[in-house]
Amino acid sequence: MEMPPPGVRQTMLFSATFPTDIPKLASDFLSNYIFLTVGKVGSNTDLNVQRVEFVLDMDKRNYLKRLLNAQRAIGTHGKTLVRYQLPIVVIVFNNSGVYGGDWRNPKEITGPYKDDPALTSFVPGAGYHLLIEAFGGRGYLVGTPDELKSALSKAFSARKTVVINITIDPYADAESGRMQHKN
Repeated sequence: MEMPPPGVRQTMLFSATFPTDIPKLASDFLSNYIFLTVGKVGSNTDLNVQRVEFVLDMDKRNYLKRLLNAQRAIGTHGKTLVRYQLPIVVIVFNNSGVYGGDWRNPKEITGPYKDDPALTSFVPGAGYHLLIEAFGGRGYLVGTPDELKSALSKAFSARKTVVINITIDPYADAESGRMQHKN
């Protein structure tokens, strides 16, 4: 089957965190453009608590670790999935951060503040695959296309809750990293 010609095919963009300029730009290039939202980005419910904390730069990493331990990261959800024996495969594209990974420029990465993590840094090497195993699920750490293929095969035949933790480039400056090498 061949690719449909331009004018017949349509490219789609999907993201939960597109900046407002991206949908506007998409309308210039996509025919019959539709912008669809589910819920409202930035909205809040009484289930979410937001607070602002002041933390010295030198204390930031330890503070984040304490916060994560207190929140138990994926823990509550993972425990529920395993408890009800749900055959769900969760794929984590792990760039060791949030909102695009590590956005520091090369001078910041190698300069005098190299040990001070970027605000978008999270937990380098976070073991999401290990956390689900603590609840009785199965987890896989993936770094290559062959490992991904193997993990997907095992995950879909396992008939239990599985987390596939795919490490991607934290310096790619993109929310989903650069995953071409995973294809």
